[in-house]
Amino acid sequence: MSGKSDDMLYVELRADRDCDRDFGESILQAARLVARLQDPSASDEDLMKLQVDWKNPNTPSSSMSADAFSKLASSIDSFANSEVGMTRAGLSRSEIVRLKADQRKAQANQTLDRIRNARQEQNDATGQEGDVNGPEQPEPDTGTTQTA
Repeated sequence: MSGKSDDMLYVELRADRDCDRDFGESILQAARLVARLQDPSASDEDLMKLQVDWKNPNTPSSSMSADAFSKLASSIDSFANSEVGMTRAGLSRSEIVRLKADQRKAQANQTLDRIRNARQEQNDATGQEGDVNGPEQPEPDTGTTQTA
């Protein structure tokens, strides 16, 4: 990848960030006002979900973006999981945020599964019984004999 391409990508991403910083909040306020005028019953919570996602009007087609993304991802370590890579793939800022949240959730679930499996293997190896959340606790001795 040439330095010129890197420079152009940086300029494009910088322009998107500058537009968001300079105009994003004003456009959001205008969009919320229009939404409120069209539907006076729209809740504040729904209006707060509105977002502005800036895109370069010269952005190539989806297939061109996908092709460029796959080439860059295969030649640059960690490009595919970077925000720059995801932007290059054509994802909006809100899509990137949601995708990263989904990735963190999946990673947390995998970690929990590994811990549970390791604990179960440890219990199996030592001959202990009990669920994967911990060994069973003995019944308290109350001084009476229980019959089945």
